[in-house]
Amino acid sequence: MRTTIQVMPPDLQNQIAAGEVVERPASVVKELVENALDASATRVLVEVKGGGKGLIRVVDNGHGMAPEDARLSLQRHATSKLMSLDDLRAIRTFGFRGEALPSIASVCRFTLRTRHKEAATGIQLTLNGGGEIQEEEVSMARGTEILVEDLFFNVPARRKFLRKDSTEVQHITETVQRMALAHHRVHFSLQSEARKILSAPAENDPMARIYSIFGKLVCAGLYECFVEGPVTVSGFISEPSVRKRGTSGLFTYVNGRFVRDKLIIQAIRKGYGTLLGSGDYPYAVLDIHVPVGELDVNVHPTKIEVRFERSREVFGAVQRAVQVTLADNPHIQRAVEEATQSAPSPFQGGHTPFRAPPRRDPSLQFMPRSAPIPPVIPGSSRLQPEPPTWEVSPPNLPQRLSDMRYLGQYARCYLLGQLGQRLVVVDQHAAHERILFEQLRRQFQEKKVVVQNLLVPMLIELDPSQMASVDDKQELLQRLGFVVEPFGGSTAAIKGAPMLLGQRSPERPLKALLDELEDVDSTTDTVELFHKPISTMACHSAVRSGDPMDREEVVALLKQMDDVDLAAFCPHGRPVIVFLEHGEVARWFNRT
Repeated sequence: MRTTIQVMPPDLQNQIAAGEVVERPASVVKELVENALDASATRVLVEVKGGGKGLIRVVDNGHGMAPEDARLSLQRHATSKLMSLDDLRAIRTFGFRGEALPSIASVCRFTLRTRHKEAATGIQLTLNGGGEIQEEEVSMARGTEILVEDLFFNVPARRKFLRKDSTEVQHITETVQRMALAHHRVHFSLQSEARKILSAPAENDPMARIYSIFGKLVCAGLYECFVEGPVTVSGFISEPSVRKRGTSGLFTYVNGRFVRDKLIIQAIRKGYGTLLGSGDYPYAVLDIHVPVGELDVNVHPTKIEVRFERSREVFGAVQRAVQVTLADNPHIQRAVEEATQSAPSPFQGGHTPFRAPPRRDPSLQFMPRSAPIPPVIPGSSRLQPEPPTWEVSPPNLPQRLSDMRYLGQYARCYLLGQLGQRLVVVDQHAAHERILFEQLRRQFQEKKVVVQNLLVPMLIELDPSQMASVDDKQELLQRLGFVVEPFGGSTAAIKGAPMLLGQRSPERPLKALLDELEDVDSTTDTVELFHKPISTMACHSAVRSGDPMDREEVVALLKQMDDVDLAAFCPHGRPVIVFLEHGEVARWFNRT
């Protein structure tokens, strides 16, 4: 009788393992750079071509391998890092599964060159999609060089799912940046098609490494964060005003290994409390140290997820570290107090933060001051009058808003006027945001966004993910009215901006737009694509709450509102205008 269960051939085993370990070119870079770090390298060079599909070359100056070790490294389950179950429970290295090199080699044209520090020459091993290994002696410097060419050439089904080159380079860049932030004493270089993307020389100060990745604008708002105890948290977090949409500014590590852990992200967010708006996150580079016996890093094949034995202690330590840092710095503390007041906070502007020494008392708790109690109205036993019944943005107005008698601006936020017998209250930001949104949406759909060329390009600093979006989303950015190009390092040059921005600086709306475009596929149908990016542009381009407006500006705004559907809300769902009937106002003063 023929058996139905058979042992898979080694090549098939390796390709299945590659499906777990090698998701895309960035996965290959991660595995190879981790091996270089485990080999005590102080210099790591990464070179890619064709988005990593054509070539990935990783060179390090680590201790290298002897010929016999090099041969064994290409066999499955061969490792120098695990000899017993006790070793598995106390992992202190990056790569340890013993599958990365043979898995990678099974789906590419693979070359390994390595020379041990005590050897006079090196060895070169070559494979083409697995199979027989060709071996020869080579002359080379101490360390290891690995070439991965024609990735997935023998697995076309996998290759066709890879994204365009610029997107794959973006993922590779993020991978190298994560490594560079965690190992500031190692010199990292990354280049694509002979263009230098990242150059991070070895630094003694971790802040210097963060500066080389994020630039001065982010670093100016970073504060040292430290809490010591059974779970130790160290690193840097940003003040609340230095923030971005989404979590791409969070670089979190557990015992030196980059992880994307929901518990840690939630603890950071909880530490900021109400200082961040919905969907906003700070910048952070944090390393959480836990006893190695209380951590399981073998949860996921790529080891980007971990499992904590005492997750509540980890959550509490991270949250407390953030709270202590916010409480320790006077500029932030003042902003915390102002954030609970009804008046607009001046903390939104720029300033030079004072770096106080971090408090290391883990028992200190950070408690923002409570919101003020509403005042008692004289002659009334109630804290405040009964809420009036008002009409929000009625669809059928008897008159145009431009016919409204303008009364003035209240709290530098609301425009007051009289239309017939109604009192009209307009949220100046929401109204202008809605106007710009409608204009941008119409121009975008008609591919007629008017671009205003800048006489002198504006140089701005971007964080790594924003810079990657500049490279990857050029066509979409131009459709939205921005002409922007990389200028070198973390600097980009704005050469043109949407005419609708008027005299406002294009820097803020562009950065907000780049954050929104990080996860947007440029090939997606534009009907589904445009709403969020355009609403973000409109929000960051509109007149803001707290901006003074003279009568001429208000009149122009009201005329523009005549052409907008006032039954609609702003793109983010807030009311634009409220009408109060004369009788309702009269009842406030007992005149009915």
